[in-house]
Amino acid sequence: MSRKYQRLGRRFGALITLTALALMLAPPVHAAVPFKDAAFSGYATGTYLHADALSLVAGPNTLKVDAGFGAAAVNSRGLTAVTDELGREVSPALAGKNSYGAGFGLDANLLNSELLEQQQAAAAAPPSTDLIVKRLGPITVPGVASAGALEGRAQARYDANTCILGEDMSYGQGDVADLTLLGDEIADLPTEIVEALIGTNPSNQDPGAVRTSSRTRLVPQTNEAGQKIGDNVGLMSETKQTLAPVVLFQGIPGAELTINLLGEWTLRAVATGIPGQAYIQYMPPEGQTPVLTVQNTLPAEEGQTPLPAVGVTLDQLLGIAPLDDLLSGDVLNLGLVELELNPDPTIVENPDGTSASASVDVVRVTLLPGAEGVLEGLLGDLLGDDAEDPDVALSLADVRIGHMEVAATVPPDGIKCPDIEVTKTASPDPVNAGNDFIYTINIVNPYDCTLTDVKVVDTITATRGVKFNIRSQDPAASSVSNNVITWNDVGPIPPRGSKQLRITVNIPADSAAGNLINTAVVNSNCGLDTAQGGGKINLGLSGGVRVEIPRVQAQVAPPLPRTGGENLLFVASAVGLTLLSLLSAAGYRRLRVRAENAP
Repeated sequence: MSRKYQRLGRRFGALITLTALALMLAPPVHAAVPFKDAAFSGYATGTYLHADALSLVAGPNTLKVDAGFGAAAVNSRGLTAVTDELGREVSPALAGKNSYGAGFGLDANLLNSELLEQQQAAAAAPPSTDLIVKRLGPITVPGVASAGALEGRAQARYDANTCILGEDMSYGQGDVADLTLLGDEIADLPTEIVEALIGTNPSNQDPGAVRTSSRTRLVPQTNEAGQKIGDNVGLMSETKQTLAPVVLFQGIPGAELTINLLGEWTLRAVATGIPGQAYIQYMPPEGQTPVLTVQNTLPAEEGQTPLPAVGVTLDQLLGIAPLDDLLSGDVLNLGLVELELNPDPTIVENPDGTSASASVDVVRVTLLPGAEGVLEGLLGDLLGDDAEDPDVALSLADVRIGHMEVAATVPPDGIKCPDIEVTKTASPDPVNAGNDFIYTINIVNPYDCTLTDVKVVDTITATRGVKFNIRSQDPAASSVSNNVITWNDVGPIPPRGSKQLRITVNIPADSAAGNLINTAVVNSNCGLDTAQGGGKINLGLSGGVRVEIPRVQAQVAPPLPRTGGENLLFVASAVGLTLLSLLSAAGYRRLRVRAENAP
């Protein structure tokens, strides 16, 4: 296990004794549960920016907002209601549905719901759906929010009879660009002074783009390093975030603070069903040092050079190395906010390998005591002596940047996917002795992966007295030995594709009646991405069929030719009757003479 994952384990207090437990406890022997019978579930969700209550000046309402949201869920027993730690719905309870995805760019309590629906996407399966995309923007609601673009994406796939391999079962994505919250004509404050309480791009820089994507997927059984450890599949739930800078007090000189999170962040849960092999992976972007920077990007006085950015390394983020004076001193010298980095993450990894879950925030923002007065003074100085002091009512309640949650659960030993479909026909059926017929083997790939190394072994036998000769194969077989035909590789078979093999067989004229018996066995590999990506693992998939076809009809002996025997028999019969008649007449005359001469 890598150093950063070890640290997560110590911090969460869950990984320290797993190895010892696995060694002490002999796990029971399980067989992977067939997909149709397997109880598995999982979800992944992420929110780029969450705030329970935002306000800058006095007003009747505070702004509650979630931006850049993506969620995905799956449950083989039917979707149940799932909410995350923020109270956001991850999936609803839907009868007859097993997978769900949702995404949006922005949701806020002070914005028109009908407007927001134009960029909120959701999908549920079965039946499986296409990718749903909804877009909106640019939008501006004065004093509340503005955005250059908002987008939601969602897709769901599920088939109660077979695994979804090679594609996500559920997917949700939310994108937002150039976001500002509580800016633009806030209580008559000029926009050249206050651009926004929170925005996604520092002053005078390019707009910031945000993306959160969440998914659930069946994956090959691998360890954390991506090495194969089993022959079945487990479940992965994953959220990835590309996080634009978050700018607090945007446009206010002396207060503007930029938090820059570099690269792509990932939180992943994998449950394999193998003891000791349920794990969480939390990864800031590889190769990024620092992974996070904090800087006062707008000096208090015109012409003053901004203070240099302070970088946070991965070890500092995970608590392995000290933060030095990042949370005090020059960077946050205004006494407005406190930043908590990676605060209170939670993780659960079941020692039996059947479940894993985690929740993290990259950054939490908390107002420091006295922040409202400091900001009020800054704004008063900017407005000048003749202006009325602004009625500041500052609120930054439960502000979280980079919130992610994941969970995955599978049965012991994982999930066994159904065999590939193999069927066989014979034509004609029945077949007469002395004729040919053709076997057709049809191999169907029901999955979204490509089948490779597709080996087919076909064995032909027959009931007693039935004779046959194998004439040819299409495509040509790798070998033919007596009654066994072997194709070493008839692949690749593309996703949702099929392959046909044909065998021509002759039935000799002297064959007895009966049946041929044919058994076809297919073995193949489905190349699946590992949970970690960057490599593929071959999942073995097989299938077979046994048929007793065709029925063989023996030849029938032809009737004797007509040679005139019937006429001869008639003549012989006629002669016989004539002789009999003559003999009878002569006898009658003799008897009569004897009677007349009697005394």
